Amino acid sequence: MIKELGNLTSLKTAPVYPEGFDPKVVKVWVPDMKDDHLRNVWVEEWNKIYGYRQ
Repeated sequence: MIKELGNLTSLKTAPVYPEGFDPKVVKVWVPDMKDDHLRNVWVEEWNKIYGYRQ
């Protein structure tokens, strides 16, 4: 998935990175737990955009 689609991994060290990705330069955003109240809003918006129903 990393090589073919350019996905990132949640592993601390990846066996390979997508082309052009430099982990020393690019910062991946990880939400702060204080932002947890936004989760339900984001999930609802995602479901609406992609037509997902549970």
